[in-house]
Amino acid sequence: MNNYIRDNRASTMRHYLKVELLALYDAREADQIVKLLFHHYLGWSSTDLLVKQQDGLSESEILLFHHALKKLKQGIPVQYAVGAANFMDMVLKVNQNTLIPRPETEELVRLALDETRMEQPQVLDIGTGSGCIGLGFKKHRPLAVVTLLDASQDALDVAAANAQALNLEVDLICADILHYSPKVQWDVIISNPPYIPLSEKQSMAPRVVAHEPHLALFVTDQQPLVFYERILQIARIALKPGGRIYFEIHEQMADSLRKLCLDYGRNAIRFQKDMQGKTRMLVIDN
Repeated sequence: MNNYIRDNRASTMRHYLKVELLALYDAREADQIVKLLFHHYLGWSSTDLLVKQQDGLSESEILLFHHALKKLKQGIPVQYAVGAANFMDMVLKVNQNTLIPRPETEELVRLALDETRMEQPQVLDIGTGSGCIGLGFKKHRPLAVVTLLDASQDALDVAAANAQALNLEVDLICADILHYSPKVQWDVIISNPPYIPLSEKQSMAPRVVAHEPHLALFVTDQQPLVFYERILQIARIALKPGGRIYFEIHEQMADSLRKLCLDYGRNAIRFQKDMQGKTRMLVIDN
């Protein structure tokens, strides 16, 4: 039926995909990608992959897998290959105008949710990208008033599409935070800003450097904390009394960020480790 696999059984496609991907990924990662593809295209769980091994795939389904494999062989991350990523029990549209949501960012949102007791907080998500942070907060705190801000209109369009698909009502602002002066206040400001120095670019995974938006990833070596500093400046007028700032951070920048906070009179700060034991979150109380 095609030139790639000997029959249309799910088990045959699964084996074929994994063998092809072993040229690019280790066995564990290849297996996870194959599972993600079956879940995305067919809605299958890991259990389904076991009990439906003999099920036949249609020609159109087989073509979907081949199309995704072609993109993966070009080094395109699987989330971009299928146009979607999972985050906090949501399926979000992603493309090369937005970062791929990471598990540590989900940890940041869950921390903010756990610590925000009010039912109707005003929340600002700075550098929203796909909208994952603000939409994750809104999904779990429906009465929250959430604003998504990004400098990229293309990214904001993706966030808007995700909000509509999830039936979550949020406000959208297209603005460069370095030149933005807010006119309102928020209870929670939460951000995963660009924080990777350009000098680290060479040591990063080629798939990230080649395909994820540099605008959302990198800062100059001379001003690695530029976005944190600007948000601290804005927070002087934009953060309500008793409010909090939640940052995702570079694990090696904790000392520099501690000093920056003290320079801005922020003494009530604490760092949080992620599930990997790395210092990846900073919380600042107002």
